[in-house]
Amino acid sequence: MADAVAGYTSAAAFVSMTEHDKGTLEVGKLADLVVLDADPFEVAPMAIKDITVLATVVATAVAAIVAVVVAADVVTAVTTAVTTAVAAMVAVVV
Repeated sequence: MADAVAGYTSAAAFVSMTEHDKGTLEVGKLADLVVLDADPFEVAPMAIKDITVLATVVATAVAAIVAVVVAADVVTAVTTAVTTAVAAMVAVVV
């Protein structure tokens, strides 16, 4: 799993010669990320396809929040996760 994630992140940035701007979460780099409903490192390999993307953050800006609303708590959890992620990125950059 770690190799697959690296293939889409740090290795992809290296191959495209953009590793100084993206590929890892570091101060001063673009921070694209997703909020998932499960940890892909913890689920069974065949269950990875069932993981739902709850939110997407592109270049440190919330691009989309997608949630299947089962209860109001789901929306609150997604909003809190995105707000926390963006606040942490802003705190690190500032």
